[in-house]
Amino acid sequence: MVINKIKKIIADRPRKIIEDKSRIPAAVLILLYEKAGEVYLLFTRRTEKVADHKGEISFPGGSRDHEDESWETTALREAAEEVGIIPETVEVLGLLDDCLTVSSNYVIAPVVGTIATTPQFQINPDEVEEIIEIPLSFFQDVFRQKISHADGFAPKALTFQYGEHLIWGVTACIMKQLLSLLAFIY
Repeated sequence: MVINKIKKIIADRPRKIIEDKSRIPAAVLILLYEKAGEVYLLFTRRTEKVADHKGEISFPGGSRDHEDESWETTALREAAEEVGIIPETVEVLGLLDDCLTVSSNYVIAPVVGTIATTPQFQINPDEVEEIIEIPLSFFQDVFRQKISHADGFAPKALTFQYGEHLIWGVTACIMKQLLSLLAFIY
């Protein structure tokens, strides 16, 4: 199963941590789940009401609270607040390397998790305009097409266009990181 392979790959690699006190610590949840026999990822389109990244496509997530015990706690709390994911139903597979936002001064810890059933979403209308579910296979196909055959690497700035949704910036950077790891299992 793909999710078990992802768990092993994430667990077997060292994680790059960015220590920068001038940045706002945050975490996002990369939620993988099966739907109609395929693995999907959960994205949201942020509202115009939020402080940062208005209208952008992102993973559920946000700033770390002082009470949060870990990056996993932050990501799960934020996913619960934004889209109604019940934290106890998520199996955390591990963390990817920290990523930086360019304009909003965040350092983000991407937390990869899975849920046994197709999630039932409950949108917080102050934060989330729309739920976007995208098959993992879509990203893998696009990623394979964008890898340079000359050097075997994807372009530094990578975007993904899924229907009317453009995934760019730190969200695309996190997806590139996940897809680079998954390239080893396909």
